[in-house]
Amino acid sequence: MEENIQENYKDFFLSVLPNYVELIGTEEDVFDEYRKLFQSLQEFSKETELIILKPVIINLIKYLKLGNDISMRMEVGNTFLSLLRNEENSVLFLHKWNDYISKVELKSGSYTVENKGNKISKEVPLYEKGLKYFLYIHMYQNEFAYPIEIFSERELLVGDHLDFSDHQMCDELEELFKTTLFKVIKRQYLVQYGEMHLQLEPYIA
Repeated sequence: MEENIQENYKDFFLSVLPNYVELIGTEEDVFDEYRKLFQSLQEFSKETELIILKPVIINLIKYLKLGNDISMRMEVGNTFLSLLRNEENSVLFLHKWNDYISKVELKSGSYTVENKGNKISKEVPLYEKGLKYFLYIHMYQNEFAYPIEIFSERELLVGDHLDFSDHQMCDELEELFKTTLFKVIKRQYLVQYGEMHLQLEPYIA
C-alpha cells in the first residue's frame, strides 16, 4: 500500500510538471498555463494521504509562480524533477529537496521578484516609491467590502490577474471563493483623495 502511494505521487508530479517547466521563459509561459498547474497542485494537496507532501507543494507553488525570476523558476522546476527521477527512496528524495529549498530560501532576496507581475504577498514591504492601490473584492457585497492596500512597481490594469496564494488572507479567500486567483474588472480613480481603487472578482475558467 505504501509503495502504491509512493508511485502515485511520483506519477502525479511527472505527469503535470515536465511540460510546464519546459515552457518557462518561452512565449507560452502564460497565466493560463500557470493556473492549470496551480489548480492541479492544490487539488492533489487536498487529496493526498501523505502529509509530508503538502509543504513540498507549497514550495513548488511559491517558486514556480509567474512574476518570479525566470532563471530561478527554471532551476527549481528542473531540480525538483531531477531529484524525483533519480532518487528511488521517498525519504531521501524529500530530504534532498528540503535541503535544496533551504539553500534557495537563503538567497530568496535575489530570487523572488517582489511587487512585480501578479504576485500579491503578505511579505512584500510597502515601498513608498511604488504605485499604491486599494483592492476591493465584491465591493458591493458584505464580504470584503474593505480594501486591501498594496504597492506595486507596475501599473495594474483591467484584465490583470492577481494571485493571493502567498497573502495572509489566502485561507479566507479559499474558503469563501474556492480560489486565490482574481481578475481586475474595474478601475476607479478618486480625484478628491488621489487614490486608485480596483475592483476584483474570482477568476474561474
